Amino acid sequence: GMYDDALRLFEEAGRLDRVNELLRARGSWDEALTLAEQKDRFHLKSTHYTYARALVSQGDTEASIAHFEKSGTHRSEVPRTLHDAAQMERLKSYVDEKRDTSLFKWWAQHCESEGDYDGALQYYQRAKDYLAIVRVLCFHDKLDNAAAVVSQCSSRAASHHLAQQYEERGFAKEAVHYYQRAHRFNHAVRLAKEHGMDAKLASRAR
Repeated sequence: GMYDDALRLFEEAGRLDRVNELLRARGSWDEALTLAEQKDRFHLKSTHYTYARALVSQGDTEASIAHFEKSGTHRSEVPRTLHDAAQMERLKSYVDEKRDTSLFKWWAQHCESEGDYDGALQYYQRAKDYLAIVRVLCFHDKLDNAAAVVSQCSSRAASHHLAQQYEERGFAKEAVHYYQRAHRFNHAVRLAKEHGMDAKLASRAR
């Protein structure tokens, strides 16, 4: 329990990391942050993160947000923290405010898990996640809408997913087209041969 002596000895030994740990353990957050900012910047982000977690445990989720941001972990920790605290309106406001692709995707996935597919599409669009948009549209059998999205983007992954969906539904011609668009030529050739479209495939390849 001789904390002052321990702090002094750690400082004399140049072990600022141990000084920081001891200050955190004592709840001396202002001192720990000041030390990290001025002398131990290697541990600055981890100090902000640890302080943010301490604030969450104390029920102060709002104050924790700034420190999660300074720790660089806000894209995962803020959604998780606000979700666990059932502060979904605050979380949506935060997502809209930050205009961050990762946060848009997080909210889109949340909407999708809740069955809010319109909301999911809106935020996948804001994130420019064309594969996810096509996946949701295909899930609802809106292949024409999905094809319109694919025609306006350069996502090979989205083209490949759409091609698979067309193939599963028996639309070989459309599947071949989107396999080609996705540069999955082996799939395009396989399917074209299975359905006697070799000549057409060859003409497109040229």
